Amino acid sequence: VAALPEGVFRSLAALRLAKSQADAKDAAAAIATLQRAMPKDPALRTVFQQRVARLQIDTGKAAEALKLLDATDGATLDLRGDAQFALGQVDAARESYRKALAATEVGSPQRRLIELKYTQVGGVPAQPQTP
Repeated sequence: VAALPEGVFRSLAALRLAKSQADAKDAAAAIATLQRAMPKDPALRTVFQQRVARLQIDTGKAAEALKLLDATDGATLDLRGDAQFALGQVDAARESYRKALAATEVGSPQRRLIELKYTQVGGVPAQPQTP
């Protein structure tokens, strides 16, 4: 992957390689691959940071994951809540999930999962208004 020039194809190759490494239960190699190929493009960088954070949470390094999760989009806030929950920071996780819900479209498939997580940490999702 490092031999490829910086750009979308290099990013896609790194994401694919990291997925293969993660599927093979080699999270450390997947994290290293993603970190070495971290793109400069902000949109792609967010995707890479989310993938690294997810792997870090899954391997017990939630504190390191939190350092990567500073964006305010719904997916990043959801992951931030996961990291905080893994660290036992239930109040902070509840707030992150609440913000993730506010930043996620009502019809999004991800929204229901965030609502379940929010409920798990003591939050009460807003009920849809009936006319």
